[in-house]
Amino acid sequence: MIMKNEAIETESAFLGCIIAGATHELNNVLAVIQESAGLVEDLLLFSPQTALSSGEAISNSLDSINSQIQRGVGLLTQLNRLAHCSDGGKQEIDLGTALEGMTVLCQRFAKMKNVEILPLEAAPDLKLTTRPLVLQMAIFSAIRACLDVVDTDGRIRMELTKTDNWVDICFLIEDNSPDSRMSFGSDTSPHWKALLFSAGQLQGTVKPALSNSGIMLQLPICLDSTF
Repeated sequence: MIMKNEAIETESAFLGCIIAGATHELNNVLAVIQESAGLVEDLLLFSPQTALSSGEAISNSLDSINSQIQRGVGLLTQLNRLAHCSDGGKQEIDLGTALEGMTVLCQRFAKMKNVEILPLEAAPDLKLTTRPLVLQMAIFSAIRACLDVVDTDGRIRMELTKTDNWVDICFLIEDNSPDSRMSFGSDTSPHWKALLFSAGQLQGTVKPALSNSGIMLQLPICLDSTF
């Protein structure tokens, strides 16, 4: 079960979880395309007059096919980027792109709880010299920790700020629960432990966000040469 609540601290477990979620989504994409294409085929097999009168249905089916193709391309693009994260050790990466990619790949987990993960708004051009795969694991664990406590129909949004040689990534929860802030830092969120582990590998720190319910992940702009 890809939504099983257990901490994911190894690279292989992380990649397996992400790939399982993405392939489920790609299967859904193909199923919708197959259904829409089948409808178009059925309509075209009738007389030309029937097909002509069904123009709106055909147009809607083609729009659905195009939408699902774009969705599938987006998933495969992000999976490809994630695969390249394991090409080496310490690298310079664009943090906004990393957050965008994990937002796409975590949508299935959010949808299963009817929660929306909002894309990063107006991300500054921030480059980190870090361990890209471990960074993705930290982002994933932070999102999953938020999903553990956010109310159904809630939202998770991200904020990015830079101070001196550090960057703060805030994962903020927007829902009607007054208790989500207290859930972090305790054993109630199984992904909190994994987040602490990944952050430590990146010379970073993790704590509950100050201004909102959520998590703040603080990372150095440049990982120390000993890491």
